[in-house]
Parts: sequence; structure tokens; C-alpha cells
Amino acid sequence: SLVHDVLNKPTILTEFCCGMSSSGASFDSIAEKYAIEICEDLNNYCIGICDWNLLLNKFGGPFHNRTAASTVGSASKASNDPMEGGCAAPILYDEDNDKIILTPAYYYMGHFSKYIKRGAKRLATTKYYSKVYATAFENPDGSIAVVIVNTNDIDEKVAIRYRGKSTKIVLGPHSIATILI
Repeated sequence: SLVHDVLNKPTILTEFCCGMSSSGASFDSIAEKYAIEICEDLNNYCIGICDWNLLLNKFGGPFHNRTAASTVGSASKASNDPMEGGCAAPILYDEDNDKIILTPAYYYMGHFSKYIKRGAKRLATTKYYSKVYATAFENPDGSIAVVIVNTNDIDEKVAIRYRGKSTKIVLGPHSIATILI
């Protein structure tokens, strides 16, 4: 990448999210999109991730220059829709019921944030199937964390090889797994 190789600058992922209503996506498919984005960015010189929309209200707001429930004087039906323009965050807050909602994206992000430690070094990974994504890191304590995402509608057999040893695992349809070595 130009930024990494030529300019010698670190890259940090800061802008990724899915709309709640406009995308028509389920919270499960949004979590999968988060995981793919994170795997691919980490494998391409990204050194960190900051999700600005980690915690939003149940409508995916707050919104800039308007409120979720009452846009006054708007002729557009969409702008009066509390779901319009909202982001599907990993954590949502339901103010009416004073309840925190942990969406699937929260748990998917945990595979990266819990097991890949600060100061970890990325390891090269290869894959032979376009519906499986993986990233691997060696942590400062010497442990290895491998995060694998299966985006296929069927089980996928995955081989993990490291330093002359290998093992095979089966990932269920649309699943994520972290393997610790």
C-alpha cells in the first residue's frame, strides 16, 4: 500500500458501519461484514481499529442536526422514520427500557479484541476459498491467535498449519472462530 510502503505511515481503520434500515441486512449479516472488514484490513497493514459507533441508541443514533423520533417540517417520509440513517452498532441502548443490547457484531469484534493483544505481530496467512477469511497474530507472550470467518451457507473444513504441525477444524455456516496456539 502507498501509505504503508512509500509514506511509512501506520493505517488505522476508523470508518466502517452498516445502516440499520437502508441495507436490509440482519444483525447477523452485519456482524459478518464487520469481521470480514477487520480480517482484510489487519491483513493489509492496518495496525488498529476504532469504531466510532460502538454504542448508539436503539435507532442507531444520535443523529446530527435532527432527532430520531421527531423531524419537524420535513416533507420526506424517510426523514421522519426513526430507523432512517441509523447505524447498526455493536452495542445499542434502549432508553425506554434502560437496557443495553449486545448485537452479534459485539461478539464478533470480541474475537479480535479479546485474543489479539496490544503489541501482537501479524503472521502471514493463506486461504484457498473466497468465502473463508482469516487473520493470525503472535502475541507478546508467544501465544498465537487465529481468527477465521466462514461466510458460506455450508460447513467449511479449514486446515491450520504452523511450524510443521497441522490440524483441521470444521466451521459451521456463517460462523466465526478463534483458535489459540
